[in-house]
Amino acid sequence: MIPGSYLFRRVSDEWLVSRQASILFAISSILVVATIPLFAVAPRIPSHSSFANLFLGMCGCFCSVSVYFLWGGMWHYWARLDCSARTVRRAWFVVLLFGICYGAALYYLLRYSRGEPCPRMEGTEAPTALRAFQRCLLSGWGIFLVFIALTPVFPNAMDRLIHPVTSFVLILIGLLLATGVYQAIKLYRTGMGD
Repeated sequence: MIPGSYLFRRVSDEWLVSRQASILFAISSILVVATIPLFAVAPRIPSHSSFANLFLGMCGCFCSVSVYFLWGGMWHYWARLDCSARTVRRAWFVVLLFGICYGAALYYLLRYSRGEPCPRMEGTEAPTALRAFQRCLLSGWGIFLVFIALTPVFPNAMDRLIHPVTSFVLILIGLLLATGVYQAIKLYRTGMGD
């Protein structure tokens, strides 16, 4: 699943490389790079006027939309239209994954705005190991949700099986991390054409 795929699967690849999209991505990059450091400084200002609060609030709204739009758009471009060498795409995968909005702004500046897009073929069927990982992950989430649903019905029995706070939090964190790893692997395979 590509971040922002809900939005970008509804637009064509031709629009993604159009001048209009490039302008919107440029504006989003400027907003992201300009406003995020602003929020690091803003809490240190002793008192804000109502105009300053309004300005910071509007910057926060526009910046959050810009982060989503820019990061999702650059992921979509990387996965579907970037035809650079495999090693270059691998490096950009790491930059986009861990750089989040700053990585997306960097990708826009260095790759999207300079690159020539070329559509690539869709990846093949997921390998058996990835499908098995997906089944285990779905089973883990299912078992976890069943335990949560049965806790009000059998509170004493569930208390012995899962300690209410410690185990619950550790299992939830483990499932969330495993889901994130699965999504990153799936995204990597989609973009690399494996």
